[in-house]
Amino acid sequence: MSPQPAQSPNFLVVIFDALRASDYPGGTSPVSEMPFTTSLLNDSVRFPHAATVVPWTIPAHASAFTGLYPWEHGCHAHANLVLEPSVPRLPAALGAKGYRSLLLSANTLLCPRFGLVDGFDEAGWGGWWESYIRRARIDSPPCSTRAVASEAKLLERFRDGALGKIVINATEAAYRYPFLFDVADTVHQRLAKGDGARDVSTAPWIEPSLAEWLARQPKDAPVFCAINLCDTHEPYFAAAGAREGLGSWWRTARVRQDFVRCIAGSWKPTAEELGILRGLYRQMVRNLDHRLRSIVEAFQAAGRWENTALVATSDHGQAFGEHGELFHLNGVIDPMLRIPLIYRPVGGTGRAVEGKGWASLIDVAPTLLREAGTNGMSMPSAIPLQDLIDAPRPAPLFAVSDGLVWNHLKKAVPVERKPEFDRIRVVAYADEWKLVYDATRDETQAYELSSDPGELTNRWGDTPEFVTRLKESATGIGQRMTQSRPVPLAPDIEERLRGWGYV
Repeated sequence: MSPQPAQSPNFLVVIFDALRASDYPGGTSPVSEMPFTTSLLNDSVRFPHAATVVPWTIPAHASAFTGLYPWEHGCHAHANLVLEPSVPRLPAALGAKGYRSLLLSANTLLCPRFGLVDGFDEAGWGGWWESYIRRARIDSPPCSTRAVASEAKLLERFRDGALGKIVINATEAAYRYPFLFDVADTVHQRLAKGDGARDVSTAPWIEPSLAEWLARQPKDAPVFCAINLCDTHEPYFAAAGAREGLGSWWRTARVRQDFVRCIAGSWKPTAEELGILRGLYRQMVRNLDHRLRSIVEAFQAAGRWENTALVATSDHGQAFGEHGELFHLNGVIDPMLRIPLIYRPVGGTGRAVEGKGWASLIDVAPTLLREAGTNGMSMPSAIPLQDLIDAPRPAPLFAVSDGLVWNHLKKAVPVERKPEFDRIRVVAYADEWKLVYDATRDETQAYELSSDPGELTNRWGDTPEFVTRLKESATGIGQRMTQSRPVPLAPDIEERLRGWGYV
């Protein structure tokens, strides 16, 4: 395959895992001291009305790579958690135009087992342990498409043995007793670095791996790089508290981050604990600024940045007590669904621009394909971001909650599985309105977000006609989701989900 001419644009997609829109620059309560991000916004289009398609990692990334909603590509908790090979993907479509492609993911769920690396020329992803021990001075990914066979053998060796049990118990303990892992990580980094400085970034190998890969690519071949950063995904470490003294450190490090027991109803964080967790989270939001700068600098060093289009976004948000919710996965409130979305075309915009239309993860693929001068994929619901800058979205924007993914909740906590664990809820955004349809209970809610951003007053029954009509579409989507038959989890899939606190 001959490469495209040098003028073909390069593409960089950065997905910040679990980053909600409100805390990012441009949001309603932005984290301060993010100079690089602020400068980027002054040269880009920011979409203030943007939402994910589902509040957790696997189906969200599947949508970003395919331009399809979960009920269109079939990769979700009520169907199959593996994206089928027959579904067209963005990297393969770009590859047909001569693009070289790379996926680097701090999140271990973006791996071949879930079909999310198909189409990429090379891919590297994090190990399950990197969320608990933040490794220092590591320049290459622990898992990659070059070594996937050996990784599979390792999983098979420990899954049912004594080591596997230790691993499972350790990952569960990380959320109940985070201070143990905070101490272990501090000791590890002191031994590894020796200078007392501590870096709480996850997967520090991403930036050097990106730079090394870019240096190996032919100068006349365009590239597509997709990067997942997990700094804002729980568990969080109390790095700031440690510097302020033992008492301050203990106040933050002791706070549980126990999503499984919270969702089961056997533990609820206090208002003070939720405030501490949000504070730790916002520390990590700030950490994303220098990481995004380092990624862009890798493109600059390779002489590619001036001819690169960038999309920076998130796969889903994160809740800290809003409507009684914690973190993400099984909710449809805006802290979980609303995400930042920044689009910097080649050469930049020269000024800060706000997009008028509702935007979604499904819109990433057609945006890049248009810039590449190709189509090659069927994406019936997606809209290129270029078309949403000055005009509203021509159709409603949808999202779903596909229930909880684990089949064995009672392994972690003594509770019977409840019907609400498997509820399918469909969300429709149009204008300033949000409709929520519970397909399991056949219940509907509607909120006018401009006057009620906290979603406190259900206006269903007192809505404009166009909002009432949204229910018909939401009902059809709910039927498609509920009629799916879940594929049983394979042991290695369950192992990965358990390592991220989902099982």
